Amino acid sequence: MNVNSGLRISLLTILLWGCSQSSDSGPVDSSPRVVPESAECLTSSVYSSPVVVSGTATFYRRSLSVSTLGSNVTSMILAAPNATAIPIKYAEVRVLDTSGTIVQCGVTNAAGAVKALDGTSNLTIPNTAGNYVVQVLARTNHIMTGLPGGKASYKVYVSIKSDIYSNEVYKISSSINSAGVGTVTPSLVAYARESESAEILGGAFNIFNAIVTSYTYLGQNTGTTNISCLNPKLEVYWLAGFNPAQYIYTASDPSTLGTLSFYLRGYNQLYINGGRLGNVTSQDTDHFDDSVIIHELGHHVEDVCGRMDSPGGTHYGLYRIDPRLAWSEGWGNFFGGHIIRNNLSSLNPNLSTSLTTTDGWLYYLDTKGYTEGAVTSGSEYIRVNLNKSGANPESFSVSGNTRFYDKVDWTLNPGEGHFRELSIARSLFKITNTCTALCTNCSSCANTNNFAKMWTAFENDSTGIGMGKSVYPFRSSARFYNRLNQAFAGSMPAAIDGILNANEAQQRDGNAAYSSGGYTLWSPYGIKLVKSVSACPMKIRPAVSLGLTTDSAADQRFSNHFYTVDLASLPGVTDIRMTGSFVSGSTHDLDLILFNQSYSYNQDCTSSNAAGDCTSYAKSTSTDAVLTDRSAGTTKQLSGIAALNSAAYYLLNVRSYPTVLPASASEYIYTLTDQSGGYLCPNASF
Repeated sequence: MNVNSGLRISLLTILLWGCSQSSDSGPVDSSPRVVPESAECLTSSVYSSPVVVSGTATFYRRSLSVSTLGSNVTSMILAAPNATAIPIKYAEVRVLDTSGTIVQCGVTNAAGAVKALDGTSNLTIPNTAGNYVVQVLARTNHIMTGLPGGKASYKVYVSIKSDIYSNEVYKISSSINSAGVGTVTPSLVAYARESESAEILGGAFNIFNAIVTSYTYLGQNTGTTNISCLNPKLEVYWLAGFNPAQYIYTASDPSTLGTLSFYLRGYNQLYINGGRLGNVTSQDTDHFDDSVIIHELGHHVEDVCGRMDSPGGTHYGLYRIDPRLAWSEGWGNFFGGHIIRNNLSSLNPNLSTSLTTTDGWLYYLDTKGYTEGAVTSGSEYIRVNLNKSGANPESFSVSGNTRFYDKVDWTLNPGEGHFRELSIARSLFKITNTCTALCTNCSSCANTNNFAKMWTAFENDSTGIGMGKSVYPFRSSARFYNRLNQAFAGSMPAAIDGILNANEAQQRDGNAAYSSGGYTLWSPYGIKLVKSVSACPMKIRPAVSLGLTTDSAADQRFSNHFYTVDLASLPGVTDIRMTGSFVSGSTHDLDLILFNQSYSYNQDCTSSNAAGDCTSYAKSTSTDAVLTDRSAGTTKQLSGIAALNSAAYYLLNVRSYPTVLPASASEYIYTLTDQSGGYLCPNASF
């Protein structure tokens, strides 16, 4: 989840001042004092005849107990910790004497070995006999070098901290007694069981490892592109047993809050769920859920290296939603699954053996509690196979109703996958991984590593072609695939188009499925509106009673068309006019709404049933709308276009609004013109 721009200021206030909560619920108190994070240890001291500090820093994480039936995974739950510890890479090291004075600074290397600040020389301390404390922090300011194609270096700069007030960085400590000569070897291990580590330090270092591993992967798999966009420091907050939703909903009873991990957009901060009210055994926790950690990290990567248009809001992977939100969450889901699949040995080496009868890691996974010994409360919170076909995703039952994780129909509903986060996650995963169709209803992937091309389509480098550039507003999967096509020099591989067209209903702009009988039935979200010498009548087909597939709003795929308005492409246009005509079905109004670039969609739905289908409507206004005509009927006009900011982008929403609760699907034809009758048409491509 990413916290949208509308919550930034209120959440920042919460982060600075907080609000009273019960004393056993976590770090929130009535009068918090914010303590700055401790300074980094960056000074290397030289000693004559020094003592060498040797050893390797490692951590344990809870592994997954995987159940299978043939080549199908049937469950994954957190269980006992891995038998083998995992090295803590690139972490900060400090050595303190008995007075608490730092006598040496160092780092761990790629194998977790304790080294001097250069990462290769021995870590040394004075030859003064006595007691010392060696600390390894869940913090790094590591420069990644040795990159492919002479690529510029970049930073892995992150700290994992307990709360927003103390800003205390997690660390493991080992006391050593030095005789003043030779070598000392501290024990530097972070454990995953509460009985071995009250703070569950293995959880903190697992979060650290997931981020370091992800950054390392990006360095090796984004071609020769400069990714110094990752350089700003990332702050991560996590506390065992604490739900960071309390930072947002400070006035609520913590026992009533749903558990939550999130990214705070624009502030380079991740908040990872540690449980609830001190409970980590049966509550939803995320410190060992790499999918969730890396999903939230994916939002950070989107924020600093791409561009985040997401308005935020509710999303479950069950409904069609705002395409900007669907893209952002779909990217995060994909990023979590993809990084794990390609880095199992670094993230969870035990899985390499437990998944040998399947096609490896294919999942977005969120677990709840764990099962070990007398504790038997481990369960799956959500598991989605990203190699499934969009026509046959996982299903489950709610109150006797079968629900699907973003099931799509690419024949009947072309383009609907652009409005579904899990469909987007599946398509992204399948177009850049090598996998077969071993499991039931699974697809065959593109079987090529296309991640570098995807990065080219994603990034915000001003010299590149990625959709993160400011010239590309209203970002969605539709725009992403347009940019990906350009990354392939205008010749999208057939394997990718096959996944999009006949698997996930994410046909690209210009696809014939969007037109029929001389009418444009749907144009990809945010495609530009341009002047035309020829008429281009559009048909809008609002559907009704779609059953278990909509959200609680007027359906953005079927009841709406969306066009980018760039005044530079519409010279001389002062009005946008619409003339509509009824074809069949039930009666609807057709409205015109012109939104600003950072708009939130106003939903018009006043109530919905248990399935999520809208049952009553009322026209609503939005402060994000700069011009509207929501009068009755199908002939509408927006005046004053020329007075708008010519440097800004706007989104024209043609919306079908039911004047009564619709009983059947409808069809309308409409035409857009300017004040002189000149035709306005969706461009053929982005």
